[in-house]
Amino acid sequence: MTVTPSLNIRTTAAIVLKFVSRYSKVAMRYAMRPLAASPGGKPRPTVTWWREYSLLDDTYMFIPGDNLVRNELKISELKRHDLLAVLTCQASNNNITVPASTAITLDLNLKPVDVRIDPTRQPLSAGQEYEFTCMAAGSRPHAVITWWKGNKQLKNPDDKSTQAGDVATSFFRFTPTVQDNNVHFSCRAHNPVIPGSAESDGWTLEIHYVPHVSLQLGSTFKKGEIQEGNDVYFECNIHANPWVTEVSWYFKGQELRTNTSAGIVISNQSLVLQKVQRTNRGLYYCMATNAEGTGRSNEVFLRIRYAPECKPNQKKIYGVALFETVGITCELDADPDNITFRWRFNSSGKSLDITNFQTTGTKSIANYRPLSDDDYGSIICWASNDVGRQREPCVFTVIPAGPPEKLQNCSVVNYTEDSLQVECLEGYNGGLVQIFQLEVYDDTGRKLHGNFTSVQPQFYVSGLPSGKTLRLVIFAKNSKGKSAPVVLPASTLQKPEKLTVTKRTPEVPDKCQTPLKKDTDDIADSEEKGPDIIPANINTRQHFIVNEDPKEQVSPAKSGAVCHWGSPPRQTILEPIPVQQCAPFRRQEDVTYAELALPLDQQTAATMTVRRKEPPTEYAKLDCQRHIHPPKLGDDDEEIGSCTSCDTPLMKNKRESAV
Repeated sequence: MTVTPSLNIRTTAAIVLKFVSRYSKVAMRYAMRPLAASPGGKPRPTVTWWREYSLLDDTYMFIPGDNLVRNELKISELKRHDLLAVLTCQASNNNITVPASTAITLDLNLKPVDVRIDPTRQPLSAGQEYEFTCMAAGSRPHAVITWWKGNKQLKNPDDKSTQAGDVATSFFRFTPTVQDNNVHFSCRAHNPVIPGSAESDGWTLEIHYVPHVSLQLGSTFKKGEIQEGNDVYFECNIHANPWVTEVSWYFKGQELRTNTSAGIVISNQSLVLQKVQRTNRGLYYCMATNAEGTGRSNEVFLRIRYAPECKPNQKKIYGVALFETVGITCELDADPDNITFRWRFNSSGKSLDITNFQTTGTKSIANYRPLSDDDYGSIICWASNDVGRQREPCVFTVIPAGPPEKLQNCSVVNYTEDSLQVECLEGYNGGLVQIFQLEVYDDTGRKLHGNFTSVQPQFYVSGLPSGKTLRLVIFAKNSKGKSAPVVLPASTLQKPEKLTVTKRTPEVPDKCQTPLKKDTDDIADSEEKGPDIIPANINTRQHFIVNEDPKEQVSPAKSGAVCHWGSPPRQTILEPIPVQQCAPFRRQEDVTYAELALPLDQQTAATMTVRRKEPPTEYAKLDCQRHIHPPKLGDDDEEIGSCTSCDTPLMKNKRESAV
């Protein structure tokens, strides 16, 4: 407690203040005894204590020896509302003058009254960083804030404390771990000048985390003691918060499901394998899932001890010639692999043990040499280990060996310009693995075009020259030699000849071109042969052709109609009559005249016959823009003529005399 006195003596009496403070450890509050004494004065003054306008104490006493009037104010317990309270001591000995007075101000040290963490009391995820705020209010001077986990104070290197009024604020970054689950987390605030003034806020942490999973073999068996036919079970130990919603089991990376027929039983956190076999040997693990994620256990290798067995995909047939030594290899699979081998030869005539063999681990090689035809037959191999003896021995067959037989029925089944396909039937392989070979020569048999090998008596050869006669040589071979060859003639097709056609691009000038006929007799429907008869230009739908190519269609409103026409075909006409083309109608010209140009090339000129000079043709001016109609399918001459945009001769559809 700090007391600040203030003296104000306005009379002849003097006031002396003395203070006696006492701290109560039981009530943890301050007690105070301020003393007021007024020496001298006549008559004796009355000494009183006031708080603002309230009289606190008017009991005073006179001390004769010191000539003092004394008033002692006793405050048994200071409260928080006494902070900065003003206490006034007055001395007065008359009603005329202003009393002499002095005052003191109470300045108190206060402990924190409210400590709060924000956010509070929520589950936290392990490994995720959180920021907490602790606010302490009511402390004078400001409180000191610390963070605690259990009884251990946490360091706060990034503390950014702030103070505003009587509120102190501290910030703390915290990353919980799995070990923090069920640990008390709190914030403490204390006044450094008041012992035992600490106040705190906190709660017991609830940490959520991904399941921690571990796998172990059941306690019934020890590793290395499980044999075929035993029952085995695994235990999946799980630690998770919140609890898991799914548990799954895996063998060699594949998920397991309950299958009683296969001896697989899954029950919650246990996996039972009934009457295990060698196929159950391998790595096992389990996985557990909750809201935080999925946890995977360690892998446990299930070792199953079993008697020796033959390894698959071994060579079973050995082709051996008389007096030839061959090494027969026998490979076994066993656990443990410290096995003992035995060999024996069996045939219809005799049976004997083979002692000439070498062993390396689970592999043994027996050296065998047939001396007569009776030495061909079966050779068996078996072994035993600590578990037991091999149930089914490994059987190998020794047969006479030699070159393969000649191929049969070879033929070319297909051929093209640069390829051919050959198929044959294989013969006896000579007791050994055989392959097939094809050699392609030219027809003389001197130049080799290609050499091909196949495991089947079938060949497809490409990249051959076209139109050539070939000689094919086909044979089979093995380690003892090759068969007699099969010679087969063959050929490839000739490439087709290329024909070049020159396409002339006709010129389309602004003129219409009409070739002259060789003779007036060639004109269609000519009935009179006289030279004075001018044939009419008979236009029919059959010989009036409108261009129907969508790419060449032109809107009549823009450029007029485009028309093609020609004379009726006659078989007597020796040369083709080209289709006549008419230039498009031009908008800017009122009248367009067409001029006939006669193609006078060499061939036409040589065969053309002109009987007489004919008078020029008169032309009429026709404007087709006013009524353009698409041609009808009927033979309507008037409708057909109406679509023509070029000039039409002034001739009706009848014969006229030129005389």
